[in-house]
Amino acid sequence: MKFFAGVAVGAVVVAGLAAYNIKQIDDEPVRFPTYQMMDIGDYVRLEGSLVGGESAPVNGFYSVQCYQDRMECDITSISEIGRKQLGMFDQATLPVSEWSKTHIRMSSKDLALQGNACNFYEIAIDRQKKSATYTRRPLETAPMDCGERFEERVLRWQFGDGEAWGDLNNPS
Repeated sequence: MKFFAGVAVGAVVVAGLAAYNIKQIDDEPVRFPTYQMMDIGDYVRLEGSLVGGESAPVNGFYSVQCYQDRMECDITSISEIGRKQLGMFDQATLPVSEWSKTHIRMSSKDLALQGNACNFYEIAIDRQKKSATYTRRPLETAPMDCGERFEERVLRWQFGDGEAWGDLNNPS
């Protein structure tokens, strides 16, 4: 009889732990790949999520590939639009305004002027520190309703490991 009581108690404990683990997995955001940067002179590639800043960015992933001969960067991104739900891929090619041994800079301002945009973004790559920033700025010629849809101020983030990796790397 003691054997069956032990099995029953063990089953309850295992079921409780399984329910807890399933809840933890459901609460975790999508885990995008970790930050990395490759620089081979005339080609620079970085991949990662936007992190930090005073206003939390959407959990997402960016791939930025820059070509010196074209003086352009191809940018692909995808974001988590809801728990465990991904939005569509976004792709753009931006002109490079500065390419040096230490920095690469690009902006979507010229593309934003062609559309009905509220803001534009700039990406600055620090080749020496192997880091990059993403800055979103309000567009001076933005439509009147932009204040209802976006924060009309400068927002700045770093490229790094995404939301789910931050939880693992900094346990509380």
